[in-house]
Amino acid sequence: MSALSARSVLFRLQGLMFVGLMALSWTHDPPDTFGIEIFTSLVDLQGIPQLRDDFGTLFQQSSTVSLGSMEERLQRVDPSVAGVGLNQQLQGISPGIAMRPEDEIRVTSFLHLLARASDLNLLDAKFYPGDNLDGVQPINVRLTMDGSPYNLPIFLDGLHRQRTVPWIRYLKVRKDADGIVQMEMDLRYHRPATVDLSWIADQLQEEGSESEALTGVMTQAHEVLVWRHFLSQEKRLVERALADRRQAVVDMSALLISLKQHGGVLTWSPEAGGEYRPPA
Repeated sequence: MSALSARSVLFRLQGLMFVGLMALSWTHDPPDTFGIEIFTSLVDLQGIPQLRDDFGTLFQQSSTVSLGSMEERLQRVDPSVAGVGLNQQLQGISPGIAMRPEDEIRVTSFLHLLARASDLNLLDAKFYPGDNLDGVQPINVRLTMDGSPYNLPIFLDGLHRQRTVPWIRYLKVRKDADGIVQMEMDLRYHRPATVDLSWIADQLQEEGSESEALTGVMTQAHEVLVWRHFLSQEKRLVERALADRRQAVVDMSALLISLKQHGGVLTWSPEAGGEYRPPA
């Protein structure tokens, strides 16, 4: 067996094992952890040339590959059949609190309407992604507003009257000597984290006409896994959001009175709590 065909067999086996293990993971307990570990293992394998070459050498040593009972089952997986099942799963997934890329306009419109209903003016909303955390992609939003700071608790309460529940990460309210109030607020929304899957098509291109189907199935399987993982984290994300909102309202109540009477700067974050600094 040539080195080229050995690598082709390896990638083919990787692909079928991934699809097959995905099918098994649908009934495995716990399914999310099991599936994600399998995908991670495949990604690690394709990124380590020495390990890949070792597998190639193994295949070169014999024209036949001894397969155990599980491997035999995985070899019989039909990518087209697996693709139909995965597509059905994707169509049935509810986004939950995830802020998908297509939700950005909707969220911006909601924030403008909420500010108006709270008698505040939303001047600007800038979105920027954060670093992936445990399979979750943070989407941060910096808001700039003006208006009466006494209406801020109304705005904070309304933030959680939407599907995409955000964390409150930072608040800053400044009232200058002329009575002008400026507010800054950092929110954090979340969505499933994704990884670069371009290596799949590159690795499977030797499979000819079947590589496209197999690449599509592996990409769909990854999408199912990241959504399952994200939805498994949803309860934790919502509980954190509600706890931060409650704490922000409690911490800011007395500080807003001082700000209204004397001016100065009020800041709040989940880590540091609330702080009032009078005018210099």
